[in-house]
Amino acid sequence: MAVAYAYEYSDGDWRASVGHRPLQRVDVNQVVLLHRHWIAANLQRTRFKELLPDAKGPAEDEAFLASECFVAMYFWYALLWAVIEGFQDRGIGIGGPMSEDIEAVSAPLRRCRNAIFHVPERNHDPRLFELMEDPGSAAVISRISTGFGRLFIEEATARKLSGEIPS
Repeated sequence: MAVAYAYEYSDGDWRASVGHRPLQRVDVNQVVLLHRHWIAANLQRTRFKELLPDAKGPAEDEAFLASECFVAMYFWYALLWAVIEGFQDRGIGIGGPMSEDIEAVSAPLRRCRNAIFHVPERNHDPRLFELMEDPGSAAVISRISTGFGRLFIEEATARKLSGEIPS
């Protein structure tokens, strides 16, 4: 039986996660900085999605991890971790299902980032495979990534409506 994965948060899950407007009291320059990092991650996500239909998997190509498609995926994952870490370092509280998703992938996502941005001692780095071994991780990471994008859009809209930033 195939499992159906949700790739975005329902309205109720979204309200439970960020209904308290977690970026409201964060300096606008910090919000812009975090958003810029999310944009970099999302560019890699977009590239990954563009390349995925034509990508060869491990059974078809021994060098699949070096393919542009999977390099884009791993850069997306690593850069998304930087955004998560930026929120954590600034004490920006996400709640509900988004927080649960972040908690579920934090350790392997951090290790993936480390494997991408630090040259390992051997070619086969198990940290690169942890997330692939979890069939639900792609949906969780997509939800988180889309959630951050939605959060930045909603915060910009709220600040424009309040007059804090010009339209």
